[in-house]
Amino acid sequence: MTAWTDRFIERPVLSLVLSLLIVLLGVMGFTRLGVRETPDIETPVVTVSTSWPGADPALVESDVTEVIEREVNGIEGVRTLSSSSLDGRSEITIEFSLERDLEEAANDVRSRVDRVRARLPREVLDPSIEKADAAGQPMMFLRLAAEDGDLLAITDVAETIVRERLENVGGVSGVDLFGARVYAMRLELDAAKMAARSVTIADIERSLSAGNVDIPAGRIEGMSTQLTVHLDGGLRTPEQFGALVIRGSGNAPVYLRDLATIRLGAENERSAARADGSPSLSLAINPQAKANVVDISDEVQRRLPDIQADLPPGYSLDIVFDRAFSVRDSIHEVELTLAVAFGLVVLVTFLFLRDLRSTLVPAVAIPVSLIGTFLVLWAAGFTINVFTLFGLVLAIGLVVDDAIVVLENIVRHLEEGASPAEAALAGTRQITVAVVATTASLLVVFLPVIFTGGSTGRLFLEFGVTVAASVAISMVVALTLTPMLTAKLVRAGAHKAEDGLLARGFAITFGWVRRFPALVVPVLLLAAAVGVGGWMKLPTEFFPLEDRNNFILRTEAQEGATFEWMDARMREVEAQVIPLVPERRVALARVASGRGGIAAGTNTGMIFFSLKPKSERDRSQQQIVAALKPVLAKVTAFRVIPIQSPTIGRGFASPLQFVLQHPDFDTLARALPGFLQAARQLPGLSAVNEDLRLDRPELALAVDRERAAAIGIPLADVARSLQVLTGGSEIGRFKRGVRQYPIIAQLIRADRDEPTDLSRIELRAPGGALVPLTNLVQWEERIAAATRFHYARSPSATISANVDGITLGQGIERLQALADETLEPGFRTALAGQAKDLAEGSASLATLFGLALLLVYLLLAAQFDSFIAPISVMLTVPLALAGALGSLVIFGQSMSFFSQVALILLVGLVTKNGILIVEYARQQEHDRDLDPWAAASEAVRLRFRPILMTSIATIGGAIPIALGLSGAGRASLGIAVTFGMFTATVLTLYVTPVVYATLATWTRRLPAP
Repeated sequence: MTAWTDRFIERPVLSLVLSLLIVLLGVMGFTRLGVRETPDIETPVVTVSTSWPGADPALVESDVTEVIEREVNGIEGVRTLSSSSLDGRSEITIEFSLERDLEEAANDVRSRVDRVRARLPREVLDPSIEKADAAGQPMMFLRLAAEDGDLLAITDVAETIVRERLENVGGVSGVDLFGARVYAMRLELDAAKMAARSVTIADIERSLSAGNVDIPAGRIEGMSTQLTVHLDGGLRTPEQFGALVIRGSGNAPVYLRDLATIRLGAENERSAARADGSPSLSLAINPQAKANVVDISDEVQRRLPDIQADLPPGYSLDIVFDRAFSVRDSIHEVELTLAVAFGLVVLVTFLFLRDLRSTLVPAVAIPVSLIGTFLVLWAAGFTINVFTLFGLVLAIGLVVDDAIVVLENIVRHLEEGASPAEAALAGTRQITVAVVATTASLLVVFLPVIFTGGSTGRLFLEFGVTVAASVAISMVVALTLTPMLTAKLVRAGAHKAEDGLLARGFAITFGWVRRFPALVVPVLLLAAAVGVGGWMKLPTEFFPLEDRNNFILRTEAQEGATFEWMDARMREVEAQVIPLVPERRVALARVASGRGGIAAGTNTGMIFFSLKPKSERDRSQQQIVAALKPVLAKVTAFRVIPIQSPTIGRGFASPLQFVLQHPDFDTLARALPGFLQAARQLPGLSAVNEDLRLDRPELALAVDRERAAAIGIPLADVARSLQVLTGGSEIGRFKRGVRQYPIIAQLIRADRDEPTDLSRIELRAPGGALVPLTNLVQWEERIAAATRFHYARSPSATISANVDGITLGQGIERLQALADETLEPGFRTALAGQAKDLAEGSASLATLFGLALLLVYLLLAAQFDSFIAPISVMLTVPLALAGALGSLVIFGQSMSFFSQVALILLVGLVTKNGILIVEYARQQEHDRDLDPWAAASEAVRLRFRPILMTSIATIGGAIPIALGLSGAGRASLGIAVTFGMFTATVLTLYVTPVVYATLATWTRRLPAP
């Protein structure tokens, strides 16, 4: 083991070449790394959408949703299975474990759905299977506006000029339009005119199909020239549509203009989109899974002036939200922390050694180790993100440890009179085993991460690999470059052997403890009590909420609200709320509008606030939302729910999602109102809402199947007539320029505003006679659920809520206690969203902590060839936990992902100090034949300075994190490491040698096996 380290001291060029090679490869890896804010933890999601025109939610649930759910439930790797059954549509969402490949998962779903297709009703359309590109959530919003506010024209400009230019940017997977109004030819049919001319909607559809054609018709061939014949029979303008003959011939044709008002309008006219109160359209840029969002942002900003130059007069295009800003801010915060930590670590080294030349040695070792880590990150397929940079921040205090231990041991030999070369050789040989052992103890802490799945495992993996790689490289540097530099830079006689004030004070106090070794027992018991008490007292949450420069206000009125009513109320809220947020860059409002102009519920809306950077405003995102809550509480027209985007993950959803399940839908529906009312009284919960509501007014039609069959009218004709005439459906396509747009037919509003208007709809029997719809159906008005939900194949209702003044874990506990107290037998509960991530993440991290303890113990047992000797080292862990957990309680922190990572990290950190003492004590016993107490005393005396230096260096690396320089939400990690290391270091110097000597003495007295 020592021979190869001697070679690097004796051959300095070899040592330099190795370090330069590490740096060179690290730089090459760095240049190839992508940049993200967080690791890719989006789970594969596949959706199955099935249409059944005319079917109500209950029928869709029983005949479509349950059939497909039963089939796909057995697919490998399904994490959650949820569904919603609506009027004429089934939506099934299958979320897979993070390890499953999205393409393979989609193929498995497609195969299962194809297998079950024959068991679905004949009227059901073929299911549509889509892959949800979770990584492709919007990273940037651009606002496109025009002086005249014409959304039809704005949408056309977006489609023809802007969208394609943005989609050509490298790394962009697609661009979605929000608030779009796509051109459509609208046929507003008059029921009375149709009846007077004996025309049905089926007649109109047939005439359009026959009279709206635009196809190649053939060719004319001469001897030397060929002409292609093209039939230009397509309808383009309202006038051309109006001239289409629907029925009749000769002197009495019926034209479409005789039956309808024809105009060029929008496909979806029941939606609105505004920016700061003015009509506008938003373009959302979605990145590819492994794309560098910072590069995409830079390229979009570079192209923006060219795109703006091509816009028509009066148009403007600007960026209103850019996730790359947050990425840059987060990375800048971590970079600042990195610089501060580096400075503190170097300063600590200088203060202890009091020699500039000696300080240069670890100052060089740190960047070599950190830069080399980038090669490992690139090889592992990771990115530069907050978690990998965060690992580098902590690594600063760790990579210097090995260099300090080697340097200090060499310096000690110099103090004893050895020459630099002799000191380097002897000091490195003596400490090599301890350095390898301490590094191994830290590496095995992260070994279980490889086998941990889910989002928690993925997050911890990138952090853990970063720390482990940097520490492993630092060990190589410490045993190759550090001894060589010490031999070349540190002068003989520069260091005098003298004990400082701290060392002398420690020697006195350790003498007291040695005389009364039983003192360590109450210390250990007290540490255990503080640790257990802190663990039980700390509230839990997945990730603390951070300022993300944005939030939304989600609005929802009672079912049945019209678009006109909802739009008017939304304008009132916009006028009231938007001026209260002067820190905004823009406020984007949408009413009943989804992606690409697709309609959402007319009772829904949203206001998205994009805020200025944190450096340009006095209030945080959380403070702004808190200030709005009293104002929003006074809105009585509908519910207004403020939602802040999660620290980790995408999208906007309430953090607490609590699922109630019962096999019987009616029982679930009866219990829900009481549970919801009680939940709204729980302290700490706000914006308590439910997805299952029995408040939608509907007109339930029952078809007399026997009469319809006797007349010869298929049920599908009844459903199609209702779908088109009352719902407004596409009955064809037309061209405008080079693009195709829908033809939408619908009765005029006056012919469909009362249930009795159904009598105006007529269908044609096979003999040609017209039959009023009311002759075939009966109806009743009722209140029903607009959507029936399933979770894990059981009827469900999801309670969503925000948490105020409490953590997510406390909110879960309160809702679970309420469920246990109030719900009757047969009910089950589950968690979804962030709440589910918290529950799974806490279990994963608890398992990791236990495995880390076990692996470190087994490693030490193998190293010491004893199952008893490692106990003295392992007892440093409760000492660290006492300081870590106690400090988290004192500073009002929570048991979050960062807190738990700190606890796992401490297992490796604090055992390093114990190893330095025990390893040297065992050497002294073997080499000098000392008794255990003498060996332990000598070991702690000689290892006092390196332990103190490495511990303070580690604390120096953690202090900037504890101060919140890398983000307030991550402060808990710095606090736990700082105080855990402090208490463990102080107490380890007393407890470890005493316990080691006691156990070693006891072991010697045992009879030999």
